[in-house]
Amino acid sequence: MAAALGHIPAFKYRHMRHSPLQHRVYKAFDEDFLPIKHRMVNIYPRFNNWDEEHILFAYRRLLYRPEREKIIIITSDGQPNGDASHLIVTVNRLE
Repeated sequence: MAAALGHIPAFKYRHMRHSPLQHRVYKAFDEDFLPIKHRMVNIYPRFNNWDEEHILFAYRRLLYRPEREKIIIITSDGQPNGDASHLIVTVNRLE
């Protein structure tokens, strides 16, 4: 697992998931916000929203960006399928 994550510390927790994740990126890094703002209106609850894994996905995408300051904006339906304690540990490790 450590090799797959690069230099991101591997978690000691085991989390099993049997359904595929679908990471949806509503705005690419090189896109201006105004032309794509309509995409934000089309966000609706979906299944397989494992918040902790999506946060790790976003973190990995930002990791090698040249910008000094980085922001992750998270939208949630309030009903994550993942494990709440794993989500808390994930966020704490990334902070």
